[in-house]
Amino acid sequence: MKYTVDLRIHEDKRHGIRGLCPKDALDQFEPFWGADGIFHDVFEHAHEEEHPYFKGDAAFTLWGEMVASGMAIAYKDIGIDNFRYRGYGSDRDFTADTRSILENAIFESKQEPDIEPYLEYPIDKKLCKIPYQKPLDGYSTYNLYTWISEYDYWVEQNKKNENADIRKFMKSVSFPHIQRCYLWGYKRAKRIIGEDVKHSYLVLDKFLDTWHRICKDNESSNLFINDETAYPLKTIRFIVNSRPKLSIKTVLIDDLHNEYPFDKLEY
Repeated sequence: MKYTVDLRIHEDKRHGIRGLCPKDALDQFEPFWGADGIFHDVFEHAHEEEHPYFKGDAAFTLWGEMVASGMAIAYKDIGIDNFRYRGYGSDRDFTADTRSILENAIFESKQEPDIEPYLEYPIDKKLCKIPYQKPLDGYSTYNLYTWISEYDYWVEQNKKNENADIRKFMKSVSFPHIQRCYLWGYKRAKRIIGEDVKHSYLVLDKFLDTWHRICKDNESSNLFINDETAYPLKTIRFIVNSRPKLSIKTVLIDDLHNEYPFDKLEY
Protein backbone atom coordinates (compact mmCIF):
# COMPACT_ATOMS: atom_id res chain seq x y z
CA MET A 1 0.00 0.00 0.00
CA LYS A 2 1.24 3.47 -0.89
CA TYR A 3 -0.54 6.76 -0.31
CA THR A 4 0.10 10.46 0.24
CA VAL A 5 -1.26 12.86 2.86
CA ASP A 6 -0.90 16.63 2.52
CA LEU A 7 -1.31 18.68 5.70
CA ARG A 8 -1.58 22.40 5.13
CA ILE A 9 -0.40 25.07 7.57
CA HIS A 10 -3.67 26.89 8.04
CA GLU A 11 -5.24 29.59 10.20
CA ASP A 12 -8.90 29.42 11.13
CA LYS A 13 -9.71 33.13 11.23
CA ARG A 14 -13.07 32.47 12.88
CA HIS A 15 -11.43 31.22 16.07
CA GLY A 16 -7.87 32.48 15.66
CA ILE A 17 -6.45 28.94 15.65
CA ARG A 18 -3.37 28.11 13.60
CA GLY A 19 -1.94 24.69 12.91
CA LEU A 20 -2.23 21.84 10.43
CA CYS A 21 -5.30 20.71 8.53
CA PRO A 22 -5.90 18.22 5.69
CA LYS A 23 -5.82 20.14 2.43
CA ASP A 24 -9.27 18.83 1.46
CA ALA A 25 -10.89 19.87 4.75
CA LEU A 26 -9.65 23.40 5.43
CA ASP A 27 -13.17 24.77 5.92
CA GLN A 28 -14.55 21.75 7.77
CA PHE A 29 -12.31 21.31 10.82
CA GLU A 30 -10.26 23.47 13.14
CA PRO A 31 -6.49 23.24 12.66
CA PHE A 32 -4.56 21.10 15.13
CA TRP A 33 -0.98 21.09 16.34
CA GLY A 34 0.44 18.02 18.00
CA ALA A 35 1.98 14.62 17.32
CA ASP A 36 -1.29 12.83 18.09
CA GLY A 37 -3.22 14.81 15.47
CA ILE A 38 -0.53 14.39 12.83
CA PHE A 39 -0.41 10.63 13.43
CA HIS A 40 -4.21 10.48 13.31
CA ASP A 41 -4.43 12.15 9.91
CA VAL A 42 -1.46 10.35 8.36
CA PHE A 43 -2.08 6.82 9.64
CA GLU A 44 -5.75 6.67 10.66
CA HIS A 45 -7.53 9.08 8.33
CA ALA A 46 -5.81 8.95 4.96
CA HIS A 47 -8.80 7.15 3.44
CA GLU A 48 -10.85 10.38 3.33
CA GLU A 49 -11.18 11.58 -0.29
CA GLU A 50 -8.57 8.92 -1.21
CA HIS A 51 -10.44 5.62 -1.16
CA PRO A 52 -13.59 5.16 -3.30
CA TYR A 53 -15.61 4.36 -0.16
CA PHE A 54 -14.85 7.84 1.18
CA LYS A 55 -15.31 10.25 -1.68
CA GLY A 56 -17.89 13.00 -2.19
CA ASP A 57 -20.73 12.89 0.34
CA ALA A 58 -19.18 9.81 1.93
CA ALA A 59 -16.04 11.75 2.99
CA PHE A 60 -15.56 13.13 6.50
CA THR A 61 -18.52 11.36 8.08
CA LEU A 62 -19.00 9.51 11.34
CA TRP A 63 -18.24 6.28 9.46
CA GLY A 64 -14.79 7.53 8.49
CA GLU A 65 -14.12 8.30 12.15
CA MET A 66 -15.12 4.75 13.07
CA VAL A 67 -12.66 3.43 10.50
CA ALA A 68 -9.97 5.53 12.20
CA SER A 69 -10.89 3.96 15.55
CA GLY A 70 -10.54 0.48 14.06
CA MET A 71 -7.13 1.42 12.72
CA ALA A 72 -6.08 2.81 16.10
CA ILE A 73 -6.86 -0.56 17.73
CA ALA A 74 -4.52 -2.30 15.27
CA TYR A 75 -1.71 0.13 16.12
CA LYS A 76 -2.34 -0.29 19.84
CA ASP A 77 -2.09 -4.06 19.37
CA ILE A 78 1.55 -3.65 18.32
CA GLY A 79 2.29 -1.15 21.12
CA ILE A 80 1.64 2.20 19.40
CA ASP A 81 -0.74 4.67 21.06
CA ASN A 82 -0.78 8.10 19.46
CA PHE A 83 -2.52 9.52 22.56
CA ARG A 84 0.49 8.78 24.74
CA TYR A 85 1.49 12.43 25.00
CA ARG A 86 -1.90 13.63 26.18
CA GLY A 87 -1.18 12.79 29.81
CA TYR A 88 -4.28 10.67 30.37
CA GLY A 89 -4.05 8.38 33.35
CA SER A 90 -6.42 5.74 31.99
CA ASP A 91 -6.29 3.54 28.93
CA ARG A 92 -7.76 4.86 25.71
CA ASP A 93 -11.41 4.12 24.96
CA PHE A 94 -11.66 3.23 21.25
CA THR A 95 -15.38 3.97 21.10
CA ALA A 96 -15.37 7.26 23.02
CA ASP A 97 -14.68 9.68 20.15
CA THR A 98 -17.44 8.45 17.88
CA ARG A 99 -19.87 7.51 20.62
CA SER A 100 -19.69 11.03 22.03
CA ILE A 101 -20.76 12.37 18.62
CA LEU A 102 -23.78 10.05 18.66
CA GLU A 103 -24.60 10.82 22.29
CA ASN A 104 -24.54 14.55 21.60
CA ALA A 105 -26.82 13.98 18.61
CA ILE A 106 -29.20 11.89 20.72
CA PHE A 107 -29.37 14.63 23.35
CA GLU A 108 -30.01 17.28 20.72
CA SER A 109 -32.63 15.14 18.99
CA LYS A 110 -34.81 15.51 22.06
CA GLN A 111 -34.94 19.23 21.31
CA GLU A 112 -34.68 19.12 17.51
CA PRO A 113 -35.91 15.93 15.81
CA ASP A 114 -34.46 17.00 12.45
CA ILE A 115 -30.95 17.12 13.88
CA GLU A 116 -28.94 15.92 10.85
CA PRO A 117 -28.19 19.40 9.38
CA TYR A 118 -26.61 20.51 12.67
CA LEU A 119 -24.24 17.60 13.25
CA GLU A 120 -20.46 17.98 13.11
CA TYR A 121 -20.27 14.70 11.19
CA PRO A 122 -23.00 13.26 8.93
CA ILE A 123 -24.18 9.97 10.46
CA ASP A 124 -26.74 8.49 8.07
CA LYS A 125 -25.92 4.83 7.44
CA LYS A 126 -26.56 5.40 3.72
CA LEU A 127 -23.24 7.28 3.68
CA CYS A 128 -21.36 4.16 4.79
CA LYS A 129 -20.16 2.59 1.54
CA ILE A 130 -18.09 -0.19 3.12
CA PRO A 131 -19.48 -3.59 2.12
CA TYR A 132 -19.85 -6.61 4.37
CA GLN A 133 -16.55 -7.55 5.97
CA LYS A 134 -15.54 -11.13 6.60
CA PRO A 135 -14.94 -11.61 10.35
CA LEU A 136 -11.38 -11.94 11.60
CA ASP A 137 -10.31 -14.94 13.62
CA GLY A 138 -7.68 -15.49 16.21
CA TYR A 139 -6.68 -14.34 19.66
CA SER A 140 -4.94 -11.29 18.20
CA THR A 141 -8.30 -9.68 17.38
CA TYR A 142 -9.64 -9.96 20.94
CA ASN A 143 -9.27 -6.23 21.59
CA LEU A 144 -10.99 -5.34 18.34
CA TYR A 145 -14.07 -7.43 19.07
CA THR A 146 -14.18 -6.26 22.68
CA TRP A 147 -14.63 -2.67 21.50
CA ILE A 148 -17.06 -3.67 18.76
CA SER A 149 -19.22 -5.45 21.35
CA GLU A 150 -19.33 -2.21 23.39
CA TYR A 151 -21.08 -0.59 20.46
CA ASP A 152 -23.47 -3.52 19.98
CA TYR A 153 -24.75 -3.08 23.54
CA TRP A 154 -24.95 0.72 23.23
CA VAL A 155 -26.97 0.63 19.99
CA GLU A 156 -29.45 -1.93 21.32
CA GLN A 157 -30.04 0.04 24.51
CA ASN A 158 -30.75 3.28 22.65
CA LYS A 159 -33.03 1.65 20.10
CA LYS A 160 -35.23 0.65 23.03
CA ASN A 161 -35.23 4.16 24.55
CA GLU A 162 -38.59 5.33 25.87
CA ASN A 163 -38.21 8.62 23.99
CA ALA A 164 -39.80 8.32 20.53
CA ASP A 165 -37.51 10.95 18.98
CA ILE A 166 -34.44 9.02 20.12
CA ARG A 167 -35.84 5.77 18.70
CA LYS A 168 -36.47 7.61 15.42
CA PHE A 169 -32.93 9.01 15.43
CA MET A 170 -31.42 5.57 16.09
CA LYS A 171 -32.90 4.28 12.81
CA SER A 172 -30.05 6.09 11.10
CA VAL A 173 -27.51 4.17 13.20
CA SER A 174 -26.79 0.57 12.27
CA PHE A 175 -24.60 -1.79 14.28
CA PRO A 176 -23.67 -3.89 11.20
CA HIS A 177 -22.36 -0.70 9.56
CA ILE A 178 -20.37 0.14 12.70
CA GLN A 179 -18.84 -3.34 12.69
CA ARG A 180 -17.93 -3.02 9.00
CA CYS A 181 -16.08 0.23 9.67
CA TYR A 182 -14.08 -1.13 12.59
CA LEU A 183 -13.17 -4.30 10.71
CA TRP A 184 -12.24 -2.49 7.50
CA GLY A 185 -10.13 0.02 9.44
CA TYR A 186 -8.37 -2.71 11.41
CA LYS A 187 -7.55 -4.61 8.21
CA ARG A 188 -6.29 -1.44 6.50
CA ALA A 189 -3.95 -0.67 9.39
CA LYS A 190 -2.66 -4.25 9.32
CA ARG A 191 -1.79 -3.75 5.64
CA ILE A 192 0.17 -0.61 6.54
CA ILE A 193 1.97 -2.39 9.37
CA GLY A 194 2.87 -5.34 7.17
CA GLU A 195 4.57 -8.56 8.19
CA ASP A 196 7.63 -7.02 9.85
CA VAL A 197 5.82 -5.82 12.95
CA LYS A 198 8.97 -4.94 14.90
CA HIS A 199 10.23 -2.73 12.07
CA SER A 200 6.86 -0.98 11.74
CA TYR A 201 6.69 -0.40 15.49
CA LEU A 202 10.08 1.33 15.39
CA VAL A 203 9.09 3.47 12.38
CA LEU A 204 5.79 4.58 13.94
CA ASP A 205 7.37 5.15 17.35
CA LYS A 206 10.06 7.35 15.80
CA PHE A 207 7.41 9.26 13.83
CA LEU A 208 5.52 10.09 17.02
CA ASP A 209 8.66 11.04 18.94
CA THR A 210 9.93 13.26 16.13
CA TRP A 211 6.70 15.23 15.78
CA HIS A 212 6.23 15.49 19.54
CA ARG A 213 9.68 17.03 19.80
CA ILE A 214 8.86 19.49 17.02
CA CYS A 215 5.41 20.45 18.30
CA LYS A 216 5.82 20.57 22.07
CA ASP A 217 7.91 23.78 22.27
CA ASN A 218 7.01 25.41 18.95
CA GLU A 219 4.06 26.86 17.13
CA SER A 220 3.40 25.93 13.51
CA SER A 221 4.30 29.51 12.58
CA ASN A 222 7.86 28.87 13.82
CA LEU A 223 8.56 26.28 11.15
CA PHE A 224 10.53 27.30 8.09
CA ILE A 225 12.55 25.77 5.28
CA ASN A 226 16.31 26.24 5.72
CA ASP A 227 17.06 27.20 2.13
CA GLU A 228 17.68 30.74 0.93
CA THR A 229 15.64 30.11 -2.21
CA ALA A 230 12.58 28.82 -0.33
CA TYR A 231 9.36 30.71 0.22
CA PRO A 232 7.32 30.27 3.43
CA LEU A 233 6.41 26.70 4.33
CA LYS A 234 2.85 25.92 3.22
CA THR A 235 2.37 22.15 3.15
CA ILE A 236 3.92 19.09 4.77
CA ARG A 237 3.53 16.02 2.58
CA PHE A 238 3.75 12.51 4.00
CA ILE A 239 4.31 9.62 1.59
CA VAL A 240 3.59 6.30 3.29
CA ASN A 241 4.69 3.06 1.66
CA SER A 242 4.21 -0.36 3.24
CA ARG A 243 6.24 -2.23 0.61
CA PRO A 244 8.57 -3.99 1.06
CA LYS A 245 8.61 -2.63 4.64
CA LEU A 246 6.91 0.41 6.15
CA SER A 247 8.59 3.69 5.28
CA ILE A 248 7.60 7.35 5.57
CA LYS A 249 8.98 10.09 3.36
CA THR A 250 8.29 13.66 4.48
CA VAL A 251 8.44 16.51 1.96
CA LEU A 252 8.30 20.23 2.68
CA ILE A 253 6.40 22.36 0.15
CA ASP A 254 6.59 26.15 0.06
CA ASP A 255 4.11 28.79 -1.11
CA LEU A 256 5.20 28.39 -4.73
CA HIS A 257 4.93 24.57 -4.62
CA ASN A 258 8.69 24.02 -4.53
CA GLU A 259 9.63 20.81 -2.73
CA TYR A 260 12.42 20.28 -0.17
CA PRO A 261 13.57 17.29 1.91
CA PHE A 262 12.53 16.96 5.54
CA ASP A 263 16.05 17.64 6.81
CA LYS A 264 15.61 21.24 5.62
CA LEU A 265 12.99 21.84 8.32
CA GLU A 266 14.00 24.38 10.97
CA TYR A 267 12.06 25.44 14.06
